[in-house]
Amino acid sequence: MKITILSACIFLAIRSTTTFAGNPINIPVKVSELFHHSFPEVKNEIWYKIQDSYEAYFKSQDGSSCKIYYSRTGKLLYTFKYYQG
Repeated sequence: MKITILSACIFLAIRSTTTFAGNPINIPVKVSELFHHSFPEVKNEIWYKIQDSYEAYFKSQDGSSCKIYYSRTGKLLYTFKYYQG
């Protein structure tokens, strides 16, 4: 039971705070919820704070790279998908 609770706490801490150049950033809950609703299969995204927006970067199962940008209120701003040639 203790291991389950500890694992859940660690998972939530990792999902809500990621690092960029060693500095933790807090992703607004609304942004995180919208991202995971749109991309439920993604578990290893990396978050960046860029001015007043947030970028989620991840590699798709097909090998492509994706960048998804959200405003601080959770509005989807841009999506980019990069393919290997």
